[in-house]
Amino acid sequence: MEPRAAYLAVREAAATLELAPTTVGTALGYRHRRGESDAARELESVLPACVFLAAKVEEEPRRMRDVLNAFHAARHDGELLRDSREYWRLKEALVLEEQQLLRALGFDTLVETPHRLLFSYLHALRATAAVCELSAALCNDADALVGRGAQAVLIAASAIDSLRAPNVLAAASIALAAQLLEVALPDAWTRAVS
Repeated sequence: MEPRAAYLAVREAAATLELAPTTVGTALGYRHRRGESDAARELESVLPACVFLAAKVEEEPRRMRDVLNAFHAARHDGELLRDSREYWRLKEALVLEEQQLLRALGFDTLVETPHRLLFSYLHALRATAAVCELSAALCNDADALVGRGAQAVLIAASAIDSLRAPNVLAAASIALAAQLLEVALPDAWTRAVS
C-alpha cells in the first residue's frame, strides 16, 4: 500500500476516534517500522493494529470494536460492522496482527515524533504565535507531504529517511513557516535547535 494512502486511512480513522496527532504519528511510525504488506490486509488488520497499539501507548486507549468500526466505516461508506461473525474475524486478525507488530518492533513501542522537538525549538527561538501555529500545521502534515515531492519545499535532503527524522521535520517545519510568513529567524537558529 502506498504511504499516502496509509496516512489518509489512519488519519480518517483517527479523526473518527478523536485521537491526537501524536497518536497518528506513533501509528504511522509503527507501520513504517513494521514494513509494508498487501493493501487488503493492510486496511483490514495492519493499520487497525497500529492505531490500536498507538492509542494504548500514547495513553488514549480506544475499544477494539471502536477501532475496527472506524476502519470498516472508512472502507464501506460509513457502514458499521453489523455481522458478529465478521466482527469476530476482524477482531482475531487485529489481535494476531498486534502480536506480530510487537514482535516486529522488538517490544520497543517508543516512536519519536517531531512534535515535542518542534515545541521545544519554538520555545528556544521565542517564535511568534503565527510561526508556532503554521509550523505546527506543517509538522502535522509533513508525513503526507513527504511522499508527494514536497520534501524539496520542506528542506533539501538527499535521503527520505533523514527527511523523516523527527529533528529534521521539526526544523524544516519552522524554516518553512518562517519563510512563508516572511519572518526572520536568528542567524544561528540552527545551533539553538541542535
